[in-house]
Amino acid sequence: MATDGTLAKGFILLDVLVDHPDGVTVTGLSREVDLPPSTVHRLLTEMVRIGLARIDPQSRRYQLGMKLFELHHRASEVRTLPEVMLAVMRRLADSTGRTIFIGAREGAEYYYVERLGGSDRVQIRAYVGERLPLHAAAGGKCLLAFLPAAEQEEIIRQLHWEKLTPNTHIDEEDFRKELRQVAESGYAVNDGEIQRGIRAVSVPIMKGARPAYALTVSAPDFRMPLDEIATFLPQLRDAAQEIALQLPRDEDLSVRSA
Repeated sequence: MATDGTLAKGFILLDVLVDHPDGVTVTGLSREVDLPPSTVHRLLTEMVRIGLARIDPQSRRYQLGMKLFELHHRASEVRTLPEVMLAVMRRLADSTGRTIFIGAREGAEYYYVERLGGSDRVQIRAYVGERLPLHAAAGGKCLLAFLPAAEQEEIIRQLHWEKLTPNTHIDEEDFRKELRQVAESGYAVNDGEIQRGIRAVSVPIMKGARPAYALTVSAPDFRMPLDEIATFLPQLRDAAQEIALQLPRDEDLSVRSA
């Protein structure tokens, strides 16, 4: 079972430790994985340090550490999260007929985590993983507006003020003013700032005091007049709250990767 690479060797040790719930010695592991005892001991020492393995001080036998069980638990929770999101999004898409998005932030970019179309004949074309500038997306504005001031300023300094359409806001002070309005009203609007003729309204999905995701309903502007945007807010806020209540409590969602 000999192999090259520290990571591969560590994985092989974990695989063998699974088969020894009562523990195994360095010598025993060395025989099973066909690695020198010194190498096995060095790898196990590091695995104990980071919690992937533990050692019984009396028997000197190694077992799986609690870190592996913790990672498994967290991964299980994360796998259920898209199911929660999609169920809520489906009800929202059915009730509004519009396209529903959930997005997250990574650095100074906003990206789509999930998308569902509604019953309207005209739906918004976009794909999961698509990245947009924070300053133009309604969801991006939500994810900035509800951050602590110092963190918000740090991200604003990283923005590239690309003017995607004539409606895109590229004045930094005007953008700060808009973020304050978003924080006060609890929602953000994209009025043709990414694509002309496309309008969107977003609310944050909060994890405690921080925005974890943004929930968005989007449609062509003739299907979502500005004076009717408020009619979508009660459903959006209820849906965002439903998702927020089911977010894993110990998951750090301040930045989520696609």
